[in-house]
Amino acid sequence: MNFQVQNLGAAGTFNVVVQDSSGFLSSLTPSSLTLDTGATATVTAGFSVPLFVSLGTTDSITVVATSAIDPNFGNSAFQALNVLPAFGFNGGGQRPTDVNLFLTYAKPTDSPTALPAGTSTFPVMLAYSAATISTTFSATLNGVDITSSFHPQPGSFETVTIPVQSGRNDLLLSIDGTRTDGHIATDRDRLVFNVP
Repeated sequence: MNFQVQNLGAAGTFNVVVQDSSGFLSSLTPSSLTLDTGATATVTAGFSVPLFVSLGTTDSITVVATSAIDPNFGNSAFQALNVLPAFGFNGGGQRPTDVNLFLTYAKPTDSPTALPAGTSTFPVMLAYSAATISTTFSATLNGVDITSSFHPQPGSFETVTIPVQSGRNDLLLSIDGTRTDGHIATDRDRLVFNVP
């Protein structure tokens, strides 16, 4: 998240602190600003939200800029963000209670997916459940093996940009995993991208 800090007083140096209620803050750049009167600078706060954090969790974020000389001089901004179901699409097909959740997607959110004319790439955002067996993963795009473009690790997620062409594009993904009853099963998903 980028925050704009503007100095409406005398030129000076300001210390910046970010607090968040859920502990997602991972970086803050810069943590100190020197600003002339009327000058504005950007402070960037990075947040790392764990993949399986409870949906609906609210992270209350407060940014405080305080004068390095007089801590009574400063201001703050507040923002509350909710964790939404990023990987809510399961690709369809197998038993939704376990097998169909071995692979889930934030992008696309449905299949088939209609893309604008002229689209040449699509960023597939997928998550691998903790029950998956990474060595069994495979991916083909329009019949071409693209497995090496992916890096499946149990309990992780990634974004892989795939090339798409005019017409129908079929991305076939497959991975084995351990069901809740202890048996091994396969999640197979066909993601279709249509480009006019």
